[in-house]
Amino acid sequence: MVHIVKLRIYRLGWVILVATVLSSAGAIVAYKFNVLDAASQEIGAYDNGLTFWTQTKTQSNQVVIVALDDETLREIEKDPVLKRNYGTWPYARSLWALLFQYLGQTAGAKAVVLDALLTDHKPDDQGMIEVLENAKVPIYVGFSIEQDGWGLPEVVAQNRFFPQVLSLHAQTPEQGKTLFLPESQHVPSDVTSKKAAQALAFPVTTHDLSLSLFPKVEFKASADQMTQTKQLFPQPPIETLWDLLPGFGLVLIEAMDGGDGKIRQTRFAYTDGKNTYVTLSVAVVADLFHADHLDIRPHRLTLGSHQYEINADGSAGIDFGGPFAERFKIVSLIDVIRAAKNSGSRSKNPNEKATASDLDALFHDKIVMIGGFAAGTSDLKATPFDPFVPGVVKHASEIDNFLSGHFLVKAHFGWSVLLTVMVSLLSVLIILIVQSDRLEVAWPIALFFLLYLGPGFLLVHDRVHVLSVMPSVGGTLASIGVTLYQIFWSKGREEFKDLFHHSMAPHLLEELAESKKLPTLDGELREVTVFISDNQFFSLLSHAFRHEPKMLMNVLHRYLMTVSDSLIQSGACIDKYVHGEVIALFGTPMVQLDHAARACQAALSVIKALEQLRSDMALRGLPSVPIHIVIHTDRMLVGNIGGSQLFDYTALGDGMEFTVHLLSLASVYGVSVILGPNTFEQAKESIEVRELDFVRIPGTSEQVPIYELMGLKGSLSEHDTQIMKCYQSALSLYRQQKFIEVFPLLTLIAKIAPSDQPSRLLFKACQKQMISKKPFSGLVVQEE
Repeated sequence: MVHIVKLRIYRLGWVILVATVLSSAGAIVAYKFNVLDAASQEIGAYDNGLTFWTQTKTQSNQVVIVALDDETLREIEKDPVLKRNYGTWPYARSLWALLFQYLGQTAGAKAVVLDALLTDHKPDDQGMIEVLENAKVPIYVGFSIEQDGWGLPEVVAQNRFFPQVLSLHAQTPEQGKTLFLPESQHVPSDVTSKKAAQALAFPVTTHDLSLSLFPKVEFKASADQMTQTKQLFPQPPIETLWDLLPGFGLVLIEAMDGGDGKIRQTRFAYTDGKNTYVTLSVAVVADLFHADHLDIRPHRLTLGSHQYEINADGSAGIDFGGPFAERFKIVSLIDVIRAAKNSGSRSKNPNEKATASDLDALFHDKIVMIGGFAAGTSDLKATPFDPFVPGVVKHASEIDNFLSGHFLVKAHFGWSVLLTVMVSLLSVLIILIVQSDRLEVAWPIALFFLLYLGPGFLLVHDRVHVLSVMPSVGGTLASIGVTLYQIFWSKGREEFKDLFHHSMAPHLLEELAESKKLPTLDGELREVTVFISDNQFFSLLSHAFRHEPKMLMNVLHRYLMTVSDSLIQSGACIDKYVHGEVIALFGTPMVQLDHAARACQAALSVIKALEQLRSDMALRGLPSVPIHIVIHTDRMLVGNIGGSQLFDYTALGDGMEFTVHLLSLASVYGVSVILGPNTFEQAKESIEVRELDFVRIPGTSEQVPIYELMGLKGSLSEHDTQIMKCYQSALSLYRQQKFIEVFPLLTLIAKIAPSDQPSRLLFKACQKQMISKKPFSGLVVQEE
């Protein structure tokens, strides 16, 4: 099989190359120009591969979510005390103060992140401010970008670590007391704008890439006006938080690909053209890592001593790790409120406060994120795992990715191109080399599913996104292309195989069909070896089963198949069956340099295979008829002498006539296999023979030797070796006309092999020559 594969690759090398190049180029062009919506298909493959291969993971041990859910809204609404204290949504700031104090001081959280925008003042801000002034853990809130946001001045950004650098009581140089700006100040002063910029901006260094600008929005002042664009600007939290919190992060929801609104990627930093700003997740982990700035360059992001692999454009895929509810522990906000309310009285009622203690342990040393889950408290978003999830999923997953040390990244486009070429090449090889009609249909289907889900395995386990649609298109184009080639350009080879599929071994026929040039069928001169077995077996069967035609056909079929199988396995091409005779050719249509030796080996295999058939016939009371085989090698005309209705590939010429002539003498000499002189000369290194006689070539006076094939080289027994040597010596003496010296040797053969027919013939020839007055011819058998 390996040899056949090599031959096919050698013959079809240019087809393989052209099909691979064209299909790969077509797939790349289709992807680049989004033919058949390839981009959307790639996104679908990304989502399906990600969800298919992501197994249920253990919950994050770094991040816990506090959910402002429907249960919380219902419980506050029906509890008079809670409703009086916190009102209705949006709740009073005293609620956040309670949560910040409990999570930071009692539960011992590592950090608290509020996924909410505190952009307006409320009457109870002071209580929250006091809690923040005494906070023992960093607390973060987000900021958004709006049409009516502030155009902030350019400042030198700094990261204020908590608590090493951050002053909990920000003081002005002149007065030395906390700054509170009046709520009525809607138009910021230069000082206020600068302080806002210093609070929100974050130091970012870039190398060989540019940060994304805040997006613009399109609007129409009125229905009859042209569409205009407006720049979005930061919308800072209330001024009193600027110096109290260690940092603020952008809560922009980034659905950067797919066009279906699903969150898949993030950018870590943006710019308004003057300052740089980081996302909420970066603001949080930067302080945890004690990073004074964010460093972004193609394929790498650095925060302090932590480095991450990212995309070349500075973005990265978010590893959600499964459905949101399975990835993170989610606690209802109402449970946290109750735990915070009861935290001071736990020592009095320890049994009733077991749940609160459990929450303390859950929040301890964790990053706790507070986000809206209920309708009206948060925008619902979509991820590859969830069709509807709160926006906090993005920030929680990003923080968890930072802490676990990885994001999802796109493989270099060159790797996707390489995969496309490899898949195209594999498709070409599978269709051309295997050559199966079923596979031509099944492979493109299997390829679709393999490449629809296969890259997802790399995405989940190696966190690398290799394109799947482009290789799939390449493989499909390659499969279709080479299938069409098989149909339209390989028709002649298939027809050739159909002509010989009953005459030759399948592997040899495949090898022949894969040659660069098919053998001609309209006649050519070629040296071949002809194998013919006699028809005595057929004559016996015809007489024995003359009243049982079905049995005759059954036994004859078994005989012919036994002989044919041995011949085909030895590399012969079955020529024809003629009344029980089996005619086979070696060395054509496939060129075989060892065709003479192959024919000899085939003859011995046939004799051995027929031993079982003779045994079965003996059990039926039928006589055992010896088979006679003649093998002759000569230069003959080979080709198809049949027509369109009957194909007959055979050999013609004097060599074939001489072979038939020898077959008529086979029963006279009484040996199983007779070899012509050319066959002996070409195969003598691998066989054991004894020369039988000289025979005349019909129509000439030329005499040539013939031989009995006794076995393969080195296979003769001592008994057969003695017969061979005695006969050869006797034949030599006979040709020297030393007839008296021949008789002792023949007498010895008669003792050890009484049934040896050539010895009896030689004995009679000696007697005849001793009394004959005719000239000595040297022939043992005098042909009439």
